[in-house]
Amino acid sequence: MSRQKNNSTETTKVMPQNDKSCITIDPEELLFFYQNVDAPIKKLVRDELLKNGIEVSRQLVDKELRTHKPKHDRNIITTAREILFRVKQISFNS
Repeated sequence: MSRQKNNSTETTKVMPQNDKSCITIDPEELLFFYQNVDAPIKKLVRDELLKNGIEVSRQLVDKELRTHKPKHDRNIITTAREILFRVKQISFNS
């Protein structure tokens, strides 16, 4: 029995800069996420998005919550904010 190597390449979705599903967040809020969002919270974010029909990987959730870039995924950021408030009763106030 032999295994065939799968040569298909995975594509990464790149969000357009003017897409309505993108938002800009304050770098201080990104630091707030970095300090307060641990692995279980990231899993809750992903699970909540999956429950709402939005398929994302845990890696993407992690990347969105700790990488500084011009635009962030609106669904991930707003869900993370909601879950942080529900679970830890904390929110970012600029």
